[in-house]
Amino acid sequence: MKRVFKGIALSIILMFSSCGVKGNPKLPPSKVPEPVNDIKIKQQGSFFVIYWRYIPRYEDGKSIKEDFSFIIEENDNRILPDLKNKANLYWFKRKIKNYSSEYCYKITVKTERNEMAESKYFCLLPVKDFPKISPELKLLPKNEGLLLIFNNKFKAVKIYKGKNKNSIIPIPVEEIQNKNHFLDRDVVPEQKYCYYITWVLKNIESNPSKIKCTIYRDSFKPKPPQNVELIKEDKKYIILWSPSPSIDTEGYIVEKNGKFVQRLSKDAYFYIIDNPIKGDIYTVYAVDKAGNKSKPVYLKIE
Repeated sequence: MKRVFKGIALSIILMFSSCGVKGNPKLPPSKVPEPVNDIKIKQQGSFFVIYWRYIPRYEDGKSIKEDFSFIIEENDNRILPDLKNKANLYWFKRKIKNYSSEYCYKITVKTERNEMAESKYFCLLPVKDFPKISPELKLLPKNEGLLLIFNNKFKAVKIYKGKNKNSIIPIPVEEIQNKNHFLDRDVVPEQKYCYYITWVLKNIESNPSKIKCTIYRDSFKPKPPQNVELIKEDKKYIILWSPSPSIDTEGYIVEKNGKFVQRLSKDAYFYIIDNPIKGDIYTVYAVDKAGNKSKPVYLKIE
């Protein structure tokens, strides 16, 4: 009997060893979207601003390839706010009607196949004590960028920026302390920029200023290169200079007798004259990103 049992056991072992070990079966791809995990709520005067980031993915991490939408609830009531978005950031505003009650928001992601995922509730109690007067804002073009000027009645000011009125995201680009101006150097000529600001009192923002927009046009000449001199070396001449003090200097232009000779990078500091001719006049300019030329610096071959 023992021999029979050993034979059966050996047959089973051989069978499994010959077939090999099979891997676990693959799980089918998920159809359920990831939920919104973090909803930000902040008060701007008499409004709440609600915003969140969402990258459309299923629970298994794969990208959502179908249409999806958000179902938004405020205090258990479904609402249809004016939802805006830029890239993966979504936001909307809600008028505060009652300052003695907490406001809670929940967002459900719904796919085309009616699969849904709910967020948690995120809540905030509004504050009555906020700056009641909206700030005023002016924009002035400067050589180095756009200058924002505002009447600052409080210590802190938050600055918001976008390419148009609807693309100003609810995250400030700058927070200014104890100043009534800000120079935005992050601008490109011929591009449109829009701004609004809020005052900040005890971490609560005022109602925003009116949105101000302008196209940045740089018509300001950079300062010329400094310490320009002509040095003779053997049969050559070398023009040497120190950089232009203007921050937006893009390079330098060299002319001979009023005609273009060469454009050099902003890191250049010399130009070699191989065949100098007595009486030739060389001119050096600094050039900014908008193509504006500085006042000329003249040098004459003696």
